[in-house]
Formats: sequence, C-alpha cells, structure tokens
Amino acid sequence: MDTEMEVDPLDFSGSTSQANHPPNSGQSAEEYVELRSSARTLSFSPNHSKVSGHDIGLPRRRSDFPSNQRIRNGAGSPLSARARSSTYFLHEPLDMEFMTESMTDGIYVVSHTPQRQIKRAFATHDNVYLVFYKTESNGGYEQINGLFRGYARVETAPAPASAQNPRPKWYQGNWKNSQPFRLHWHATQPVGFWNHPQLLRELTNPRYPLRQALSFPFTRIEEQGGENLVRWLDKVAIDPNANPTEGSQSSGTFVLAIR
Repeated sequence: MDTEMEVDPLDFSGSTSQANHPPNSGQSAEEYVELRSSARTLSFSPNHSKVSGHDIGLPRRRSDFPSNQRIRNGAGSPLSARARSSTYFLHEPLDMEFMTESMTDGIYVVSHTPQRQIKRAFATHDNVYLVFYKTESNGGYEQINGLFRGYARVETAPAPASAQNPRPKWYQGNWKNSQPFRLHWHATQPVGFWNHPQLLRELTNPRYPLRQALSFPFTRIEEQGGENLVRWLDKVAIDPNANPTEGSQSSGTFVLAIR
C-alpha cells in the first residue's frame, strides 16, 4: 500500500508531511495511514487527535482560527480546492467597474446582507466562490440575456478596514458597515448566458425561474450547479472556442438555494 499522503493545505498545526508523524514500532504503516484517514473523515473537533503521542495534524473548525489566520491556501489550484466543501454565489455588481478594479487589486466589498452571507459561508466551508454576471433583460426569463464575467475565490473573510485590509479605491462610504475582503480571480473571460443553453436551462428550474434569481444581486446556488458553472468558465477561459457540451459533467441540477 502506498503510504504517501497529500498534505492538507488547511492544516494549521504545523504538520507538513507524514514523515513528521511516523508510526511507532508496534504499528504498521498501513494501520497508521488508515487511522489517520479515519480521523480526518470522522472528526473535526477543536482538539487535535493524537496517535502514539504524535499530533496527526487534524484541522480544527474554521471558526476556531483567529480571523487573521483564516486565509485560504491553494488559491492557485482551484480544481483541487473544490474537492473539499465549497459554496457558490451569483453576484451582479452595482457597477461593473467595481469588478474590473477587483481583478487588478484583489480587493472587494459588498453591502451588509451579502457580507453577512459571505462571513457565514467562509466560517463553514473550505471554499467560497463568487460568480460575477451582468444581465440585460427585455421581458420574461426566456428573453433574458447577459454575460458571466468571471469568478473568484474568497481568500479572507470580510473584516474591518485597516492598513493591512484596505477598502477598494472605488469605495465611497455608501455602505457604512461594509468590510473589505480579498479575492483570488480564476476565470475572467466574459461568456454569454446562452453559450451553454443546457447549463442555463438548469438554472431556469421551474421552482426558481431565472428572472427570480437575477432579481437579487447576490444569490447562493446549489453546490453541484456552481461546480458545473465554474468548470465551464474555466474551460472557456482556456479555450474560448471550446464546445460547452464536450466532457460536460452537468448531471446535477443548477438549482438556486436562496437563504
């Protein structure tokens, strides 16, 4: 059995490899790895588990870390990061220039209600993604058109502005209680809504028609739907002429989960 294990990027215990926590002389490598794997699966307690006196590096709850430590690792590896717990939000900026500025400086701010949702999601999920879009509506949802402008991963929870956590340049105090946070942009290639009709039809589930979704500037969507959407945006970012149905994994329903 191969005993090499992938390092958990969310392990803040200081553990960096399996070699730091070898099994004792009475424990086989296979038993050690199985025990370590089971502990990761079954427990996320604030107290680290121990194996023969060695800390196995079990991550604590995200809310147990000081806010200045809750910066997500793996920003350069979105696919591997998505393998863990993720949540997705659709967001239409008040002004698209705000989004453009954020693509440059990685700083963003939202109004109070979305801010509260982001904080809650950041505390309970490994990954939080914002998918930015712009709509142009001429009537019912069948005539709605627009663009997905890209998506970004939330790197820090919204926190009071400071020298280390500045507000974006475009912030003008319109939202007095808004707190800045950092984003890591992954795909920034604009893509028309109807470039992938199948995906858009999933979003227009009868229970949550598209016009209802787009009547809110900030809406959480079901995880599988969000995963399908960002995979598509990744694919188009790499190859703008990519066939949206080739290799599609859009078996899940793109259902809105409004909270």
